[in-house]
Amino acid sequence: RMVVRGQADQLEQVIINLLANARDALLGNLGLASRRIRLEQVACREPGWVELHVHDNGGGIEPLLLERIFEPFFTT
Repeated sequence: RMVVRGQADQLEQVIINLLANARDALLGNLGLASRRIRLEQVACREPGWVELHVHDNGGGIEPLLLERIFEPFFTT
């Protein structure tokens, strides 16, 4: 079990946004049985850090848009 220090509501919003983005990537692209979203905690190389991975089997992000994905309010 890991304890994460910080603003719980902000961390919760980040995770909700990541999962919502994964869900949106799947809508309309795959049959219901084929949609997969996975959230996992992985071993982190840096002591005292937590690393989360969100995986989906959506189509991905267009290469030309990758440089903008961390801009506030940017959406694909």
